[in-house]
Amino acid sequence: MDLDTLIESRNQNKKIIQKLKDILETYEKIERFDSLCIQEFINSRKIYQQMLDEYIIYLDEINKIECSCCHRFIKDVIDIGPESTMNITYCEICEYTKP
Repeated sequence: MDLDTLIESRNQNKKIIQKLKDILETYEKIERFDSLCIQEFINSRKIYQQMLDEYIIYLDEINKIECSCCHRFIKDVIDIGPESTMNITYCEICEYTKP
């Protein structure tokens, strides 16, 4: 799998993680259930939590792969406000940003 595919996969997985987090948040906001619904709620929440945990582990693996990138750093200026900018340095291959 090439690096571009890994980066695209990472970005897609971040979106999936956010959706799963949104689902979990929705579950947490629901207050009233009868006893049967409570059990279904608990089972569903466990499934989504497990999926989220698995995606986080997957992203950690992708980050490990990115650490082996032969970085090509470029300097850039980004807007951080209407009248303010910030200098950054990042790898044009894996998008790692230097602190």
